[in-house]
Amino acid sequence: MRAVLAIVFVVFFVISLVCGLVLGGPPSSVYRVSDFIIVVAESMLFLAGLVLIALVAGFGSEGKERSLWRLPVLCLLATFLSFVFGLAIFTSDMRDLTPQHAAINLRLKIYAGTMLLYGIFTGLCCLIAYLLAKRHNSKLSS
Repeated sequence: MRAVLAIVFVVFFVISLVCGLVLGGPPSSVYRVSDFIIVVAESMLFLAGLVLIALVAGFGSEGKERSLWRLPVLCLLATFLSFVFGLAIFTSDMRDLTPQHAAINLRLKIYAGTMLLYGIFTGLCCLIAYLLAKRHNSKLSS
């Protein structure tokens, strides 16, 4: 069960990253669907967050030991990618040559801010997952 949840988390997170990459494409091809792309990207991050909360809460590990490293490593990887994508977008040179460029750049900045906040969220989930796994495993052994 936990492996399925982890795969679902990765799929949602990767779809969000792909949407961010598509949103950073040429404005002429992205402009008409940019609102749809940003909604899909943000929705996928939200769903990935819900799945991550379920994993941290321990869904699927009742009566079994939890790994002390699998979920925290997954969280650290998501944190790293979120910060890299968010900072890469914020530090890029966005020029508003046309109104289309300005609209796309605004959506990219919103996505970048969300990625940075998501990075903080997954970092906290990493710490909480490790501490809860240690506590859960110590209760099982006693």
